[in-house]
Amino acid sequence: MIIRVARAKISDGKVEEFKEKIEKLWIPWLNTQDGVLGYYPGIDSKTREFLMISLWKNMEALRAIGGEHWDKVQINLEELDLLEEVYIRHYEGFGQAWELSGAP
Repeated sequence: MIIRVARAKISDGKVEEFKEKIEKLWIPWLNTQDGVLGYYPGIDSKTREFLMISLWKNMEALRAIGGEHWDKVQINLEELDLLEEVYIRHYEGFGQAWELSGAP
């Protein structure tokens, strides 16, 4: 399993617009990707920091969605004014994972 952690600082005054993009574009897109095991978006509206943790079956699944630049931040041009900074990291899962039963 690969754990993908994306963090971003949202531009001042753009938090709601950014949340709308995530909910209307990115989450539906993630739902169609082979190899995605789950995702967890979060936001701290006070600091304007966004976090997306996604779980992937393997590295090949990430390469399939990102091509040659699977390990780099990929931002659409129309989203550039929404973000001040962005970074992404990937981690190999290990050990036994704990899951909440009955979680939505």
